[in-house]
Amino acid sequence: MILKWSAEFELGIEPMDLTHREFVEQLNALLRLPDDRVIEGFTRLIDHTVAHFGRENAWMREHSYAGAEAHVKEHERVLKVMTAIAHFMETGGPRMGRMVARELADWFRQHARSMDAELAKFLRKAEAGGIAATPATRKSPGVPRRTRVRRAPRPVSSAGIKRWKS
Repeated sequence: MILKWSAEFELGIEPMDLTHREFVEQLNALLRLPDDRVIEGFTRLIDHTVAHFGRENAWMREHSYAGAEAHVKEHERVLKVMTAIAHFMETGGPRMGRMVARELADWFRQHARSMDAELAKFLRKAEAGGIAATPATRKSPGVPRRTRVRRAPRPVSSAGIKRWKS
C-alpha cells in the first residue's frame, strides 16, 4: 500500500471525498496488479483522474473560483505526465506505471491538503450562501452537497489510453 486513506484527506464535500478515496484505492490497486495488467490498471486510473479533475474544474468554473487558473493548470500538468507515462508503458512495460503511482501518491497528499482543501472551503462557503452569486453561480445547479454521492464514470477499455495521448 502506497497511500492509506485517512481523515486528513476528508474535505467535507462528499462527492470530492468519494472521488479522492477512489483515487487512493486505484493507486493502491495498481501496485497489486500482475505485470500483464498494469497498463489496464493505469488506463483506469487515467480515466478516473480525467473524470475527477473534470468535476473539480466544472465546480471552479461554475462558481467563479478565484484560484481556478492555477488549480486547472495543475490538473493539466498531472494528466500530461500520466498520459506520457501511459504511452511509454505501451513500449517499455509496467515498471514505470508503478513508479508513477508512487509519485502520484506523494503529489496527492500535497494537492489534497492545499489546492483541494482551499477549493472545498470555498465550496462549503458557497453552499452556506456566503459567496455572492455571479452569472456563473446563478446558472449552476448548485454547490456539490455533502449529502450527494456521484459515482465516477465506468472506465474505458485499455484501448482508451490512446484517446488521452497528446
